[in-house]
Amino acid sequence: MQKRKQYKPPKSRLETSPTFVLGNREVTAGEVVKVYGIHGVKFKVIGLVTNTHTGVQWVDVYELSKGVPAQTRAFYPDKIKLLPKRRNKRKVV
Repeated sequence: MQKRKQYKPPKSRLETSPTFVLGNREVTAGEVVKVYGIHGVKFKVIGLVTNTHTGVQWVDVYELSKGVPAQTRAFYPDKIKLLPKRRNKRKVV
């Protein structure tokens, strides 16, 4: 009998990057953000996805429901609204 050829899956056209620059700030995976046009919901960043064939980019995020990741959604980078980082409180001596 003749040997079967091994299946080689095609290379993916999608590249995922866990860190990316948005505006003047670097966003990393796990950071909490909001989205313009969607009220009352926060999202946790998974990463920036780029389609190498077409050049389209989007941000994959988890929707947070009571602080727990729920469903996965994707938005264009211009829709992402960064939340201010928490500052350290001064210790009173």
